[in-house]
Amino acid sequence: MAEELGSSIRYGLGKPILLMRHQRLEHSSNSTVRIFAVGYRATLLSGAIKLSSMHTESLWIPVNGFDPKRYFEGGWLEGVEEYLKLRGR
Repeated sequence: MAEELGSSIRYGLGKPILLMRHQRLEHSSNSTVRIFAVGYRATLLSGAIKLSSMHTESLWIPVNGFDPKRYFEGGWLEGVEEYLKLRGR
């Protein structure tokens, strides 16, 4: 988490709630990479988010009315849609 969001972040981490797989073209090497991710229920306890240079933005979006197709594709989209189903949406 510190690598992605900064070293001042403090968080509470719960149990894993879903798995995601995604494939994309890595522009720096011009090769296809496969990513396996585990989604956890987490709570931000304190700290200011400071994105690494690998990220261009961060958004807090309310779950109600959220359209994941505007922000995600492929395996990431499938994972977010699965999460929303788990939340009863």
